[in-house]
Amino acid sequence: MKFGRVFPICVLLFICLQFQISDGVKCSHVAMTGSRDQIDDLLFNATKTKLKEYKGLPGFVHITNGKITCPEACADFWCGTTKETAVFGAGCPQDFYDICSTFSKEITEIQQKGTNDVEYFSRNVFYVSGCGSETDGTKCIKDKQKKAKCFSCLYMHIFAMPIF
Repeated sequence: MKFGRVFPICVLLFICLQFQISDGVKCSHVAMTGSRDQIDDLLFNATKTKLKEYKGLPGFVHITNGKITCPEACADFWCGTTKETAVFGAGCPQDFYDICSTFSKEITEIQQKGTNDVEYFSRNVFYVSGCGSETDGTKCIKDKQKKAKCFSCLYMHIFAMPIF
C-alpha cells in the first residue's frame, strides 16, 4: 500500500526535475572601449597590471559585471574602424549587437549564420559565439576563441594591415 503512494510521488518528482529548464549559460560580461592600440594590447597581452595602467587614461573605458546569464550562447567579440576607437567585449550575442551596432552589415551576416555557434571575421569585426550547452560557458568560449580559424587573422589584421 505504501509503495502505491510513494511510487507516483517519485515519478512526479522525476518528471518535474526532467522538465526543469536551465535559465541559460553563464558567460563573462566585459566591455572595453579605447584606442585600437590599447584594446589590441589588452586582447593579446591581458594582465591585471596592464588593465590598471589603462584605467583612467583619456578615452579608455572598462566596464565589467563579472558574469551574465545568456539565454542561448556566450559571445566574444572585437569591433573597430579607426586607430582611435575599438571595442572588445564578452557576454551574450545581444551585447555584440548593442555595442557594435554601427556594423550593421556584419551583424546581418552573423545573424544569417545563426548567431549562437558562429566564427566570423571581417576587416572590422571578430565574433565568436557558442557554448550554449554548458552550464558555465566562460572557459568554453575562451577556448573556442583561441581555436577560431581567424583568431590568427585578427592578430595579423591588427598588427600588419594598414588602418584607415
